[in-house]
Amino acid sequence: MVVGPQLKISGKMLKIALLTFSVNFMLFFQPWKAKNPTSKKFIGGGAFSLMRREAYEAIGTMQALPMSVADDLKLGQLLKQNGFRQEFLAGGDMISLEWYTTLKEMIHGLTKNTFAVINFSFLKVIGISVALVVQYLGPLFAIFAFTGLIQVLNIFIILGVLVLYLTTASFIDFPRWLTLGFPIGVIINIYVIWRSALITLKNKGITWRDSHYALDELKKFKS
Repeated sequence: MVVGPQLKISGKMLKIALLTFSVNFMLFFQPWKAKNPTSKKFIGGGAFSLMRREAYEAIGTMQALPMSVADDLKLGQLLKQNGFRQEFLAGGDMISLEWYTTLKEMIHGLTKNTFAVINFSFLKVIGISVALVVQYLGPLFAIFAFTGLIQVLNIFIILGVLVLYLTTASFIDFPRWLTLGFPIGVIINIYVIWRSALITLKNKGITWRDSHYALDELKKFKS
């Protein structure tokens, strides 16, 4: 079982960036499907994860995840792949986390993880970036660039985006008005994806807390 914490965040730009991150995390991982044994969706979380000892030992404990950058997610993936049940719950006021304190800190932290989460695939970097532009920024541009039916269709798309953001903001207890900043949040998240990929490739690995992890070694343990 993974419990999502309430994010204790200060700073408008940081909240806007994290709201977009949360929206895309939910869309990509779809944690509500993790409990479905017929779904391949899984969930992991570093803030609060609870599992039976038998399950933990059956998957090989953390020793089964050497050189894993996002080990919390990978742990959840191992549990699901081995047929163990999963559940995702909202922690509400019971569990809170000050994940990042500044936007700069968030960018630095996600630079370490993002490229690893997509298995160091540059094609996925391109694909995800294009998808984000098409899904969020394209319709916004089209509203002002076109008239008639195309404009109307894109208005409905943006309304759908706003509903998605409002729902997520409510779930993570963020102010609803942050939804209006979604274009800025999308741009920041695209920047993080590219920064993570380019820095990892340039450095031929990940440097974190004075330790360097070679990319060739990290790729050996990707799933």
